[in-house]
Amino acid sequence: MHTKDLDWFGIILSGACSVHCVGMSFVALFLPTLSLYIQASWVHYFLMTLTLPVAVVAFSEQKKNHGHNAPVIFGLLGGGLLLMGLITNSPSSMLSHQISFLLTVAGSVSLILGHILNIRLARYLS
Repeated sequence: MHTKDLDWFGIILSGACSVHCVGMSFVALFLPTLSLYIQASWVHYFLMTLTLPVAVVAFSEQKKNHGHNAPVIFGLLGGGLLLMGLITNSPSSMLSHQISFLLTVAGSVSLILGHILNIRLARYLS
């Protein structure tokens, strides 16, 4: 798989994290029983174990090509926010769930911006 493809895959995975977070609010409101299954912690760990390795490989490989640090900085920030969101997520506390939500969405947006910047820099140099 080319690193450009990894960036697109990273955008999809990061977007899935955001959609999952935002979507869960609506699912919990309208279909509370279904939200128990979708909100299971394994979903968060599954998305994380896919999103972070793809980001690491995409950002490190493309940095070798274009030499810019900005995508890596967005990636580090986004990955860190996603990890903090995962750590602070506690179903028993509404405050921690809201903080986790904000951290996860901010992390996803940061990763998406990093991947887009990676794609643009690679396109500019080719």
